[in-house]
Amino acid sequence: MSDASGMEEIKSYLRQLDFKKRLFGGCDKEDVLQKLHTVTMMFREQISQQDEQLETANTELETTKGQLEAANGQAAAFTQQTEDLNRQIEAANQQVEEIKAQLEAANAEAETAKAQLEAARQQAEAVSGQLQGYQQQVEAANQRIAQLMADSAAKEAAYQQFAQEVNALRVKADTSREYEEKSQLLMNELVRMERERDGILGRAETEARKIILQAEETAREQIRRLRRESDMELEAKRREAEELKNEIESVKVTRDTYMKDLKVTMRLISEEVAEIRERTQDLLDRATDEAALSGEGLSEYDHEAV
Repeated sequence: MSDASGMEEIKSYLRQLDFKKRLFGGCDKEDVLQKLHTVTMMFREQISQQDEQLETANTELETTKGQLEAANGQAAAFTQQTEDLNRQIEAANQQVEEIKAQLEAANAEAETAKAQLEAARQQAEAVSGQLQGYQQQVEAANQRIAQLMADSAAKEAAYQQFAQEVNALRVKADTSREYEEKSQLLMNELVRMERERDGILGRAETEARKIILQAEETAREQIRRLRRESDMELEAKRREAEELKNEIESVKVTRDTYMKDLKVTMRLISEEVAEIRERTQDLLDRATDEAALSGEGLSEYDHEAV
């Protein structure tokens, strides 16, 4: 039976209690003792039931305390895990800052590479200027060749004149040995002048071709080298910038995942702690009510007994 029904039964029994009377006055002692024993046994049974209920409540309370301590331990573990996650997030933020610094350095290096490329372009323009200088030298060589050709033409005219004189001298050869010797000298001079002209033209043309080829090859080689170096540097900087960008994105994703898991974990901990606290309060309220009922029953018994 429950506590309330048990106490009501005891109260009803006490209200209906009637002792046997003795013939010469007073109550029968044996009847009084027997009924007092009955009341005592009823109270003992009620107190035993309340003790059992109180023991059960204490056991549940200890269990709840153990659960609360375990939850507190889990909360401490989660707190430690939260601190670890915060440290990891801080380290990730530092890593992000370092990567940003590296990216800024890479951008600075890219700017330096652009400046170097601009310098290379200016150098290529300088080479183009040198090439133009070579072309001017070639033009000068061509002018020299033209001058030589003009001189050759003049010498050719002189040759024609000498030839005419030789022919005239040949006509007069039969009459004068002196004219024959002069004609031979003129012929030798003409041959020498022709050879000199051919040599000058050949050397000038060869020199001009060598200068032009050398200048063009040097310019092309420098331009190719500068382009290769610039392309390689720009490609390397681009790859470094891409890798840094990927690392930053990865760190951001990891940090967001940590924050989401941390929020879910803290919410679960809060719900579990609130549930344990609510159960603990219910057990404490039940134990308090049962203790109050037990005290009230004993007080009424003592009063009516008196």
